[in-house]
Amino acid sequence: IDQLPLHQFTTDTATDRPPAPPSAPWERVRDAAAKQPRRSRTWDVMSPPLEPMMSLVAVVCQQPRRNSSCWICLEEGHDEKGQSLVRDCSCRGESGFGHLSCIAKYAERKYQDSDQDDNQDSLETWETCPNCNQYYQHELRLDLADALLAFLESFPNHPVYGNFSCCPLRYMEGMYLKLYALSEQQVGTYLDDIWKVALELMSLIEKLRACPPWVFGPAVLERFTELEALIYNQYGMTTVKKHKTVLENEGAQAAIKYFEHYRDLSRKVGDSEGITDAGIKVSQCQLAFNGSSLGSSISFLQDQYKQTPSHENGLSLHVALSSERHSIEDERLLAELLVSSRQIHGVEHEQTTFLLKTLKKRRARQVCLKSRALAVEFYQAIRYEEGNKCLVQGPIATSRDVDKEKTFIVGTDDLILTPGTPVLCHGLKNASHLNGKIGDARMFDPLKERYPVHFEDANLKPCLIKLENIRIIFDLPEK
Repeated sequence: IDQLPLHQFTTDTATDRPPAPPSAPWERVRDAAAKQPRRSRTWDVMSPPLEPMMSLVAVVCQQPRRNSSCWICLEEGHDEKGQSLVRDCSCRGESGFGHLSCIAKYAERKYQDSDQDDNQDSLETWETCPNCNQYYQHELRLDLADALLAFLESFPNHPVYGNFSCCPLRYMEGMYLKLYALSEQQVGTYLDDIWKVALELMSLIEKLRACPPWVFGPAVLERFTELEALIYNQYGMTTVKKHKTVLENEGAQAAIKYFEHYRDLSRKVGDSEGITDAGIKVSQCQLAFNGSSLGSSISFLQDQYKQTPSHENGLSLHVALSSERHSIEDERLLAELLVSSRQIHGVEHEQTTFLLKTLKKRRARQVCLKSRALAVEFYQAIRYEEGNKCLVQGPIATSRDVDKEKTFIVGTDDLILTPGTPVLCHGLKNASHLNGKIGDARMFDPLKERYPVHFEDANLKPCLIKLENIRIIFDLPEK
């Protein structure tokens, strides 16, 4: 939580509503095994947002190659308006590139061919690539959301809904697509637009609820409730992100209240996924507010991931494990999620690049040096050398630049292990049964001059062990 950015919002005293948060979907996951989740999961609440550089590889890989052509019109280069080919999904190689205008026209035709008033999937082609069946991302998602709203507003007045040019439910879902697209952009951008669209969406729902009961059927009224639930989810997300260091009393209570509304409305429409999601967020906000750690929720998240091994559940567990310095379990989990993401989304997808960067950072064994303790600098331990020596690299800057770091050898007795460093026990005499066992070294105890080691084997109790009897594990063995 202390790494979350502090966003400044103005309060609308007339409506007394919070702003919409940076991420929340408008529908349930249609295929959890093949599609990226749309709901803002617990890991979104407690973990910092993606850094701009994290998706740089994905952005570069989405640039059109020489002789790339639009998969719809089959033309190369720019369209009639001078816009170049775009692609921001999970398509690979030469496939999936298209002109924005062509993609929008294709989506318009699909919408017109569908049952516009009753079929929720009539908007699917505006958010999902028909080739890879994955969601569009970044600016392309936002551009298509704008194109969708412009398309819906171009209709003549609806014969039943009066001033609306199309079914209000479709228009509201179009607004939610734009809200989600805005919130997914780089942190700190489009904040005014997010605020505006969120208020317009809630205001529209309240206005439609005031219509006579016969205007809308039960299914439409239920959809209103679903959208209200997701908006309250957004409100809670934003309240969390507004508080940079801790969830202060007022902010924590507000976030909990919004997530409870989210849970109650999800329960009203029978959305079990939303109920679980809201419950986890309420619990984590309460833990943060009470000064407790995420450790007490690890068992719950582990059971949840075992029952439903989805990416969102895995990332929720990752946040808790990382917070409590369960580094070995966290590293194995990240490696498992990375393999799955590569298979489902491809190597160029944002989620894959995020997992790759996070795993690489987890595998960097950071240490401090006793000889340079006053500098409070971190170094990366590379490998052990002969004669109780260790090769290190650093110091590591906040924005790391490996080319500027120096590599040199220090004595192993000069190392200070950072909490969570994976270690292997050796040379123990009174506790020889622990030799060869691996675990996480926690915060150094200066009074006893030992490291508490929590073993991967759950049958072994944590022990205090001297530095001379543990060695850093640079590559985890197979479990």
